[in-house]
Amino acid sequence: MTETPERFWISRPRLEALVDGIFAIAMTLLILEIRVPELESRRSGDELLAAIAHLGPALFSYTLSFAMLAIFWYRHHRVIHFFRRVDLPLFLFTLVFLIGATLVAVRLASRRAQSAR
Repeated sequence: MTETPERFWISRPRLEALVDGIFAIAMTLLILEIRVPELESRRSGDELLAAIAHLGPALFSYTLSFAMLAIFWYRHHRVIHFFRRVDLPLFLFTLVFLIGATLVAVRLASRRAQSAR
């Protein structure tokens, strides 16, 4: 009797949990590059507005990066519902997708950090 090797597969909810976790961490890490401005007078509205205006490019980059990751997450969520189970090729493709999505976000964050210096 010939034994057939057990095929690799995981349930779709397990893959979704992995994807959700990685996107949540990547989206959270984006904000760490934005520092809360130091204000000399805590009651000065003009100083606060100037500090926020100084953060404008960083906030714009953060918003763009966050939106990009949100779109990637949403599209993955929509596509993955066509599958009941996840086999090895789909799992590996998803890992490559996650690497690409997080690298793009890290690259945008590093460019933002370099431009802030």
